[in-house]
Amino acid sequence: GSAHVIDADDIGVPSERDRAGPCFELARTLWGQEMERVAKINAGKRDKYDAKVAKMSDEKRKKAKPFRPVEPSVARILLRGYGRGKCALAMLLYVCSALLNFVPVLLLNDLVSFFEAGAPMDAWRGITTVHPWVEVVGLGLLPLLVSLLQTRSQVIFQHFAVFVRTAVSTLLYEKSLSVSAAGRAATSTGQVVNMMSND
Repeated sequence: GSAHVIDADDIGVPSERDRAGPCFELARTLWGQEMERVAKINAGKRDKYDAKVAKMSDEKRKKAKPFRPVEPSVARILLRGYGRGKCALAMLLYVCSALLNFVPVLLLNDLVSFFEAGAPMDAWRGITTVHPWVEVVGLGLLPLLVSLLQTRSQVIFQHFAVFVRTAVSTLLYEKSLSVSAAGRAATSTGQVVNMMSND
């Protein structure tokens, strides 16, 4: 940025999976499927509810709780769209890296015990778990492995975050273009702008 103004060519183009078009098409398709799934579930539950209420007396009907339909889940379609397996892999990599962070501490403790004993290098058995040179190599390689696991996990989470933001923003934008008069009366423009820019 010191030599010339940074423009779009310096940043580069986003990958295909991070583009708004494919994210929106996938999210819209999955949202339609989710609405159909919820409609079928609610229809079945409504029939059971009506049959149960029909058997009640008039006094019990007045006290009966109203029917509560199942709401469609945005989180469900976002996980399906990006891939549950990818999210699970990212969490697994992060957990593995967190657990491996403790191993260098244990190796260092083992090495300190060996040097405090003052034993020769070939008399390591009974003092350390493995050969001291193996532990020294482990102290060098484990932080590298932890760094690789954390980086891979963060890359997956970053792509997921881009997918979530893009999909939700484009779905909100499409809905804002086709909202009914009753919906416009119930929702202010500021709420829509706030949802798309901040929430």
